[in-house]
Amino acid sequence: MRRPPMEMQLDAVDYPNALPFLRHQGEVLLVVVSNAPRAADPRTSYEAPWRPMTAVRTFVAALVGAAVAVFAWLALVPWDLSEVSEDGRILEGGGDDKAPQIALVGVAVVSIGLIAIGRRATRGDAPAFVAGGLAAWAALFAWRAGVSETSGANMFVVPLVMMFIPVAVVTPLVLRAVASRFNRE
Repeated sequence: MRRPPMEMQLDAVDYPNALPFLRHQGEVLLVVVSNAPRAADPRTSYEAPWRPMTAVRTFVAALVGAAVAVFAWLALVPWDLSEVSEDGRILEGGGDDKAPQIALVGVAVVSIGLIAIGRRATRGDAPAFVAGGLAAWAALFAWRAGVSETSGANMFVVPLVMMFIPVAVVTPLVLRAVASRFNRE
């Protein structure tokens, strides 16, 4: 049950720091105390109104992040991640030997995201860029490792679930927290 607003008179000399929050009526200040909820601060992102251009920028940032990850994958990682050839012969440099190149794709995406956080104009788009890039990184790993020829059980799901997916989920959240901290300063 809501109580009606209360009115009380205060002398301006008693409360000089409260002047910006009070309404002035002649020589006496009128203070209105209400139980009504305060309006949301539009500067906070989680309470800000939805804007179509913000959604488009976020989508484009995620798409560019995915494109960067695909380009980095094609430049750094061999297309075939097989350990054995079709005739059963073990390939040199197969399997886990490509792990540094695969990790370098993720590092490249996160590095570009960190650079974007440093610039005020791109700070808000950096987490979406990293989310799109790391999602593409995890999807490329799942696809290429899933179709590779192995000398036993193909255990690509273990690093996918234990490393790729958690990194792809947690890193953009951390970057979002860092970006919001920079925005406060």
